[in-house]
Amino acid sequence: MTLVNEKVRKMREIRGFTLLEALLVLAITGILVSSSIPSFRATVGRYQVSSQADSFLSMVKLARAQAALEAVAAGMERYRVSTDTYVGATASNVPIAVVYNLAADEVSTFYDFTATGLSATAYALFATPISSQSQATDGALTLTSIGVRGWDEDNAGGTYETGW
Repeated sequence: MTLVNEKVRKMREIRGFTLLEALLVLAITGILVSSSIPSFRATVGRYQVSSQADSFLSMVKLARAQAALEAVAAGMERYRVSTDTYVGATASNVPIAVVYNLAADEVSTFYDFTATGLSATAYALFATPISSQSQATDGALTLTSIGVRGWDEDNAGGTYETGW
């Protein structure tokens, strides 16, 4: 009998979880997780809406820059008609608002506009995103006097991957 009593005493000294305790912890964990899922889904939904809104706003700003480049190109053509050359014209001295009804500060807040390669018969216009603004990674745009459009979509500089 002492051998049986010895085994019972040793089993009582061994500490551990009973099956009931493990099931209780599992049930409580399940309840906590299931109550947090709706909140998590709502947070993910808000993030997706916010992300899509930011993407849409960035594309609107890009479209405005394209419209501004077109307006500057039209201004360059008016300048050439009146002076018979593009030399002396700059992206800032041809009026944007006349053609597309865009206020200069609406567009120049997000992009820097420059005109290069000015000659009697040719020019190249560039719209470069301002690095401190939300569309800084959208890539630069270009438009030449012969109508060639380029977009440095990955903003790597140098090569314009696509037209617009």
